[in-house]
Amino acid sequence: MALPQDENTPEVPQVINLGQSSTELIQADMVRASESAIGRVTAEEVELNLAAAGVVKSQKFRARRSAVGLATSASSEIRESLVGAVRADQMTLSGYTGVVVSRNVQAEDVASGVVLAAEVNAPTIQTGILLSRQVNGNVQTIFSTRQALLGGLVGGLVAGLVMLIGRLVFGRRK
Repeated sequence: MALPQDENTPEVPQVINLGQSSTELIQADMVRASESAIGRVTAEEVELNLAAAGVVKSQKFRARRSAVGLATSASSEIRESLVGAVRADQMTLSGYTGVVVSRNVQAEDVASGVVLAAEVNAPTIQTGILLSRQVNGNVQTIFSTRQALLGGLVGGLVAGLVMLIGRLVFGRRK
């Protein structure tokens, strides 16, 4: 994922090691960050340890005990971390995620809102929505089918009553 260069653009550093610091933008071949905060990272390889990043784009991404808003990579390894959304071809995952999109997910001790993958391998998966062609493991959904149906019914009734009361109280005046 080499970045294009022209005569006016400064050369991209090969390796950046960040410790106990904060920065908005990093572009490099390899980035290692520990106890740091980064707004946006673009690199061939990114390693985060006890760090936070807003957006990560890389070929190889590893995070341990870190928080990431959005990560996009070919290969991701996320351990004991909190990630808003992650997209990768191959993924090893443990921790909390909002949305996971991957071809192949290897997971341990994961809680996720949405998992979209061709293949998921995990002893136990806790998720709100799981869409996959092949799942190897025990799936625990946050809402059972009965709970989802009951929630939709109650939500629909409440919304209908609110609209009815609103129309009666604030009805159209001619």
